[in-house]
Amino acid sequence: YPPRSIFISYNHYESCNIAGRIYERLASRLTPEAVFKDDENATRRLGFDFRTTFEAALKDCRVVLVVIDPRWYERRMLSEKQGNDMPPDWVRIEVESALNTPGLAVIPLMVDGADFPKNKPLPTTITDLRYRDGKRIPSDEGFGSSMDDLVKHLGALLLENPTQKPTRLSINLAAVLGLTMLLVWGAWSIWKMNEKASVPHGETASDTS
Repeated sequence: YPPRSIFISYNHYESCNIAGRIYERLASRLTPEAVFKDDENATRRLGFDFRTTFEAALKDCRVVLVVIDPRWYERRMLSEKQGNDMPPDWVRIEVESALNTPGLAVIPLMVDGADFPKNKPLPTTITDLRYRDGKRIPSDEGFGSSMDDLVKHLGALLLENPTQKPTRLSINLAAVLGLTMLLVWGAWSIWKMNEKASVPHGETASDTS
């Protein structure tokens, strides 16, 4: 599976344990390189804007798993209500970036008995999360079977051929090709003009040969 293709977003205090279990199960059933979390260097660089760094980390990602614990909704709404009076809500920033990334599957995972807040208002920047199909992951004996089902779904999703995003190299090659075609067309036009100019009035190019 492609490296860093599944990202796990979670509340660090409330759902650290269950998020760790999810990570370990995915890493063992898929590959460790395919799964990463927001506490890794790929999403944090000292002195740089976390939002920009995280968006860069999503460039090759195919799936974002949003772990929703019983306090997830409360924390998101509290951060929106208090605004700059609170530290940045990293989880909300992660979900915002994921929802704004075309072609990215964003899957809510309800854990520890949490319900998805479909009938409650969400922060305006992550309202679209309510339209993403999710899955419940119990922490008891149902954890294994639920994770097996999730692994099966994710494995099939990662093996799909995604729509190729234009890379910087492909854009540069297209620009070079376009410029080359323009130069060839210009040279051909000049040649045709010179050819016509060299033929005496009343004659054609075939008459002079």
